[in-house]
Amino acid sequence: MGVKIREKKPGEWWLFINHGGKRTSRKVGSQEAAERARKEIEARLTLKQFEVEAPKHLEERPMTYEEYATLWVEGQIKPLRRESTYTRYRGALKKHIFPAIGNISLGEVDRADIKKFLLAYYKKSGSKKAVTLMRDICNGPFAAAVDDGLISVSPVTGTLGRLNIKPNQNPSADPLTAEETALFMETCMKHHSEHYPLFLTLFRTGLRVGEVLALRWSDVDWYGRFIQVSRSYRRQQFSGTKTGKTRRVDMSEQVVEALQNLYTRRKRETLAAGTQEVDGIIFHNGKGEPRGQNSVRYIYKGILRKAGLRAIRVHDTRHSYASQLLSDGISPVYVKEQLGHHSIEITVDTYGHWLPSGNQEAVNRLDHLAENRTQSAPQAHPPQNENGQVIENPAAFINLVPKRGLEPLQAYTY
Repeated sequence: MGVKIREKKPGEWWLFINHGGKRTSRKVGSQEAAERARKEIEARLTLKQFEVEAPKHLEERPMTYEEYATLWVEGQIKPLRRESTYTRYRGALKKHIFPAIGNISLGEVDRADIKKFLLAYYKKSGSKKAVTLMRDICNGPFAAAVDDGLISVSPVTGTLGRLNIKPNQNPSADPLTAEETALFMETCMKHHSEHYPLFLTLFRTGLRVGEVLALRWSDVDWYGRFIQVSRSYRRQQFSGTKTGKTRRVDMSEQVVEALQNLYTRRKRETLAAGTQEVDGIIFHNGKGEPRGQNSVRYIYKGILRKAGLRAIRVHDTRHSYASQLLSDGISPVYVKEQLGHHSIEITVDTYGHWLPSGNQEAVNRLDHLAENRTQSAPQAHPPQNENGQVIENPAAFINLVPKRGLEPLQAYTY
């Protein structure tokens, strides 16, 4: 309830009015003008003069979805989320959402508009994951408008479920097998040996590309044999990890050896330069600065091509790490912790089809458990013959039971 002001872009301020079940928005010029208008309207509300004609310096046109969404992405997403998230949201709004519902007034967008847009986008993308992300971006401004009291409920709520969109049949991940990974690393050593430690770290730790590029020597614990992952690098900017949390990722013996050799090489380089300490970025570009992700992708694709392997994303090194561990019977909980997933559900949903199946020895353990319990349990009611005498040899009791033939299964109609 009341009046709020918010800046949409430099020099352009908006008023949001919520009073007596009525909600409206007004665009004002400067912050000073917005403050004056806010005080004037608050005074009118206090005097119960809200029905009086609005001041003429206020714009009477209601705010469109595009205008409010722009205000939302610039005012809430840009300062509070990662740069990559802001860029992705802004691009999705401008390219897909605004052409569909941008010109409609914020309070007049209904469920039919949202379902029509989401269904059209799903037919175009063919991906439930993609349309789910688009739904979340589309809903962001509506959720903020609910908080501001401009609308009572978001028209996006529940629309995706009503469309009954099924998950993708084929997983987007395309990991390499252990044999293919070995071939990739052999090719890398032959043609790009200077990048061998980088790609080995990707394949043996499951780190995201940005996380590997942001690693510093101070993140490596040689004695504990783990890497402390706390940041990422993308588009010439450092940021936190995707989940915002720091995690420890174990290093295999091969990764330890490769990084130790690289550290020794860096040590010689620093001594030649007249310094003593090896610090800074591990996989730098030769000038002490992190490599760009596009540079890594270019080298990666070249190695795939020389190895005769299919063209897959560099992010699939992460999927290769997870799928190979799970296929070898490693606990999904361990894989989840190493990957830094927010929950075990994400790990299972993404990699569940790589979990070993058909392990009959596991279910046979139930038979052994039942046998052991039967042998150890006392006979509460020992078998007796027809005269009531206890049978000393229970095995002989089986021969006393008349054998019956098995009745044929009956066919049932449902």
